[in-house]
Amino acid sequence: MTTLSEEDNSLEHWKEAWKQGRTRFHKDTVNELLIQYIGLLTNGRSGLKILVTLCGKSLDLKWLAEQGHDVTGLELSEIAAKSFYEENDIEYTVSPLENIKDGNLYRSKDGRIKICQCDCFAFSSSVCGQFDAIWDRYAFGAMKPECRNEYRDMLLSLMKPDAQCLMVTQQYDPTVMSGRSPFHTPYEVVQEYYGEKCNVEKIIEQDALLDIWKTIGHKWLTETLFHLAFKK
Repeated sequence: MTTLSEEDNSLEHWKEAWKQGRTRFHKDTVNELLIQYIGLLTNGRSGLKILVTLCGKSLDLKWLAEQGHDVTGLELSEIAAKSFYEENDIEYTVSPLENIKDGNLYRSKDGRIKICQCDCFAFSSSVCGQFDAIWDRYAFGAMKPECRNEYRDMLLSLMKPDAQCLMVTQQYDPTVMSGRSPFHTPYEVVQEYYGEKCNVEKIIEQDALLDIWKTIGHKWLTETLFHLAFKK
């Protein structure tokens, strides 16, 4: 059984991962599920205000902006935020985030792409308001179980009443890997945390067993896309 200490899952651990380049979770392409199911996220609307949680330097930010939306990323690492703009040749400014200690606001010159670099648990609607849509790829699944309630409350507080959320989590044999992010997050877990206030719909489950997972003993690993919206 693979285990990591409490410290290994701290915020400082994730900052250190970016410093050391241990970012195998980053994809050099736009997420295929996002492209395929963008209609579910936007509900056919244009010009939306979209939040991407724990965004890193994801190309999803740029792609969503190119579809005509105003995009805000939420990210802990300063290195990731700077890398996004510099690697994509996007002019940007940096200013302090009001009311958040050590937080910074990265903003593209045209204002279409912003990254709020801060402790995600300090982020609230008082910073950037609420959002029309939220794209959560592995963010909820990265949360330790004891942090899930706080993350859920933060996420739901950022959603407008008619907002749509697409969430991607991973599933595997939990006896193979314990105490390590990404956590085994099946439908039952998503329903447990979000089902009271949201309709939770399982959209698609697909194989995601990469060689890196095989090397630590995984024989199967899938990722599932969920659609969340407030109950009427």
